[in-house]
Amino acid sequence: MAMTKRQKFKFLLTIEILTIALLAVVLFFTLKMKDINRQDIDKDNLSIKKDIKGFTNIMLFGVDARESAMRSNSGDTRSDTMILVTINEKTKDVTLTSFYRDYYAYSPHKAGSTSMDALTDKCFDKLTHGYTKGPEEAIKSINMNFDLDVSHYVTVNFIALVRVVDQLGGIELNVKNNAMISEINKYGGEIARKNGESFKKVTKTGVQLLDGYQSLGYARTRKRDSDFNRAQRQREVINKILEKVKSGAGITKLQSIYESITKNMVTNFTNAEILSMLKDVTKYNIRKETNTGYGNGYPYHVSSFTYKGMSSVFSEVPYTDISLLHYNLFNNGVLPEQLQSSSSEGGQATTDNPAPTEEGLGYVYTPTDDVLKITNYLTNIYNENAPQ
Repeated sequence: MAMTKRQKFKFLLTIEILTIALLAVVLFFTLKMKDINRQDIDKDNLSIKKDIKGFTNIMLFGVDARESAMRSNSGDTRSDTMILVTINEKTKDVTLTSFYRDYYAYSPHKAGSTSMDALTDKCFDKLTHGYTKGPEEAIKSINMNFDLDVSHYVTVNFIALVRVVDQLGGIELNVKNNAMISEINKYGGEIARKNGESFKKVTKTGVQLLDGYQSLGYARTRKRDSDFNRAQRQREVINKILEKVKSGAGITKLQSIYESITKNMVTNFTNAEILSMLKDVTKYNIRKETNTGYGNGYPYHVSSFTYKGMSSVFSEVPYTDISLLHYNLFNNGVLPEQLQSSSSEGGQATTDNPAPTEEGLGYVYTPTDDVLKITNYLTNIYNENAPQ
């Protein structure tokens, strides 16, 4: 049935209003983007040796720094949180992968001019220490150790998480036991006091709505279990935040969320890149974690012991884990036959092998020479020093 003139008028008026509203939102974010704290990095110095088509890789760093330090880029800070955010550009599926802060990794800064054919322990350090030399060094370490093509990053401090959760009206998390209550109150209260703000204690177990400082305490707690579990909780909190942002209530709070984050972050994203990502925010879907044990925490076959006087994290099978990482991120978890059995070695990680999809087929991982040398060196360390 054809529309009447009145119906056409209402339809066109609605379109015009929506267009004006959209332009207003774009204008707002464009004007506000001058407030973003940016620190560019030299993309030619990131040791990118692969170009992984169809995916965007972003490093999310979490640091314990005040707003003033974020603004001035000052402070010799470590990255307490290192999460690789991998976006499938076609499906908008997002994979979150935590790199354990104590992972014993090749350090470009410490290695200096040492040849990759003459690796020694002086060329290695905990992965978290890379950020003490800035985001460029930290990303270079990630790319060299894991054969990735990361060129963008976002660094946030603890307060960014607190403010976003509060703007969303809290998020629902499962406080499993009394020990976790104690840790949440300890770590959440500690940061609240540092910022001269009040803290509401958690008093019961079970699934409940936690505010910003309580959620921060939940994400930071590790003394009663492990850093591996903590990394898993951090990914859970990010997932809960994205779910709420995608809801109707979350969309209406984008302005206040944006303002909260910009005060407590530093990035090398341009205005155009940020706007491009914002337009797809409701389409993003975080993939279900495909690995058992500690989920998408790297390494999958994890082992920790003291080496050279330093408590560090190692992979039991370094080359296998890097291969699993690539197939999980870029081939929808579908593994070649030779990795099927090795993926379950060590008792910590297996792959569910979801049914192949068109988006998940076709990627074949070929390691670079540098990664082969690094993984061979780490394999020898593990075999010679791991507790029996």
